[in-house]
Amino acid sequence: EPAVDFSRFYFGQSYTFNFKVGFSFINRDREFTARRFRFFPRSFDGIDRTSRPELFYSSQNIRPDGLELFEDTRPTDFYVALQNLTAGYVMGDFTLRKFRFIGGVRFENSEQEVRTENLFVPGASPVVANLDNTDALPSFGLVYNLTPDINIRTGYSQTVSRPQFRELSPFEFSDFTGGRATLGNPNLKRALIRNFDVRFEKFQKDGGLLAASFFYKKFDNPIEIVVEATTSLRTSFRNAQGATNKGFELEGRQSLGRLSQKLQNLSINGNYSFVSSNIQIGDQDLSVLTSRERPLNGQSRHLVNMTLNYDIPQYKADARVLFNYTGARITDVGTFGLPDIFEKGYPTLDLFFSKRFGGDTNKFELKVTGENMLNRLVRFKQNDLPFLVYRKGRNISFGISYSFF
Repeated sequence: EPAVDFSRFYFGQSYTFNFKVGFSFINRDREFTARRFRFFPRSFDGIDRTSRPELFYSSQNIRPDGLELFEDTRPTDFYVALQNLTAGYVMGDFTLRKFRFIGGVRFENSEQEVRTENLFVPGASPVVANLDNTDALPSFGLVYNLTPDINIRTGYSQTVSRPQFRELSPFEFSDFTGGRATLGNPNLKRALIRNFDVRFEKFQKDGGLLAASFFYKKFDNPIEIVVEATTSLRTSFRNAQGATNKGFELEGRQSLGRLSQKLQNLSINGNYSFVSSNIQIGDQDLSVLTSRERPLNGQSRHLVNMTLNYDIPQYKADARVLFNYTGARITDVGTFGLPDIFEKGYPTLDLFFSKRFGGDTNKFELKVTGENMLNRLVRFKQNDLPFLVYRKGRNISFGISYSFF
C-alpha cells in the first residue's frame, strides 16, 4: 500500500495557503474456498439425542449405523478476487481574514474482479464480476467566521461505495445473525453519493457547543439488501436506480456548572437527526421490488445520541452514561410480492466507569463497563407481523490495566 504526499505552506500579510498533493496505490488479492458437510442420521441407536452438540456430533457417533457424514460442496464455493485502487489528489486550504476555503479533488481508478470457478467441471466457464470505474471526487468547504464564537460552514463532496468481494460472487453463505442464507450478485455496480450540507455552530467559553446542520444526499445506484422468495427466505443484493436523503441535525455540548457550582464536573452532549429518505426504482425493477415508494434500505427517520459524563478528580475517576436510539428502518427490501422487513426502533443504554490508582504514578486503572443495560426486545416485522424477535442480552465487564511507561 505505497503512498506519497507533498505539502507546502504560503504566508501573506492577510492570508495563509496550504497546498497538498498525493498519490496512493492499494492492492487486494483473495482466494476463497468453502467446503460443506452434512450429517445424515442412519440410526440413533446408542446415541443420546439430548446431549450437547459437541457430544452428539463426536467421532464415536459417526459410523455406518449412526450419523453419516457426507460432503455437499457446491460449484459456486470457490472464487478468486482482485482489487487495484489507484488514487491521486490535489487540495488547497486557503484562509483570508474571516473566510476559510478548503477544496480539492481526488481521482480514483478502481478495478475489481471476482471469478467464481466451478472446480467440479474442468474447463467450465467461470462467473465473472468485473467493475472498472474511474471517478473524479471533488470536495469543497467554506467556513465563515461570523463572530469569534460563531461559524457558518457549507460543503459539497462526492464519494463512492463499492461492493465487497463476497457480494459480487454467486457464493451462498449463512449469516451468523439469524442464520438466513445470503447470495452475492455478480451484476452489482458501485454506488455514487453526492453530499451537500450547511452548518451553523456557536461555541461557549466553557467548552460548550450549539450547532444546527441541514444536509442533502443523492445516491446513484445505491446497493440494497433484498429478501428473495426461496424455500427458506434468502438474502441478496441489488442496485436501486437512486435515492435521496435530506434532513437536519441538532447538536449540543454543555457543562452543567452553569446551573450550580456542584455540577461543574458534570457535562452533557447529544445530537438528534431527522432524515427524510426516498428511493427511486428503475423500470427494470418495477416488477421485482415489492414497494414502489419507501425509504432507503437501512435508513432510520429518527436518530438520537446522548452522553452524560461525570469527572471525579478527587477520586481520579470518571463515569459515563451513553444513550442511543435508532428509529424504525427497513433491513431487507421485499421482492416479487414479499413485504419489506422492518426493524422496530431500538434504544440502548451503556455505562462506563474508570478509576486510576497506584500512588502518584497512577499506573493502574480499573475499568467497568455495562453494555445494553436496557436489554429491550429487538423486533423485526414483515407485513406488520412478527418476523424475528430476540434480546441481545446485557454485557458487563471488568478490567485492570497497568502502564509500564
